[in-house]
Amino acid sequence: MTEAVPERWGRGELLAAAEPTVPQAVVAAARRHPGAIAVRQGRRAMTYAELVASAGGLARTLCDLGVGPEATVGVCGRRRPPTKAA
Repeated sequence: MTEAVPERWGRGELLAAAEPTVPQAVVAAARRHPGAIAVRQGRRAMTYAELVASAGGLARTLCDLGVGPEATVGVCGRRRPPTKAA
């Protein structure tokens, strides 16, 4: 089970999250069915494996640029399957 952030940072007990986060659910689906379609728009489609790989690449790029946890990042792009990784 995953753990949620305490109500006050660094104080109190950790609370168990009732449900997985969206990223956790996508990674779990990718492990179970990597070739299954995760996102489809018209004739374009992206598998769970492709979605996770694309999100990982974006995360590495952001880290390389100095973006850290809890930073706000704007995403601007066309509404198509590869943009969903953002």
